[in-house]
Amino acid sequence: MSEEGNEHVEPSVESIYEQIGNYIVETIDDDWTEASIQMELGAGYGRGYGRYRKAGVDDVLLFRLRYDVYKLFKELRIRLRKPGTRPWVKATFKLKRDAKFEIDLEYEDNL
Repeated sequence: MSEEGNEHVEPSVESIYEQIGNYIVETIDDDWTEASIQMELGAGYGRGYGRYRKAGVDDVLLFRLRYDVYKLFKELRIRLRKPGTRPWVKATFKLKRDAKFEIDLEYEDNL
């Protein structure tokens, strides 16, 4: 007998993108124009950082990443891996203020 509501639902790639974008929007208090999160993942490790540009300022500023952002990228790595291929090792999620985003993936062979 199964209990309704106790099933674990895996997030979709679109849902992960949305969560990463929401994290950026909720984390940066400044009037930013573009922001990015770069995450490097390997066997048993991960490191990342967030950057953004403030409106009217040329300097790149940093923002902190929480552990749950690492977990989102780790899940994204699993979801985007094609059978028989190696997973990506670096991802850069770029977000513009108008909510347009792009993601660049780098593989071990490209580094």
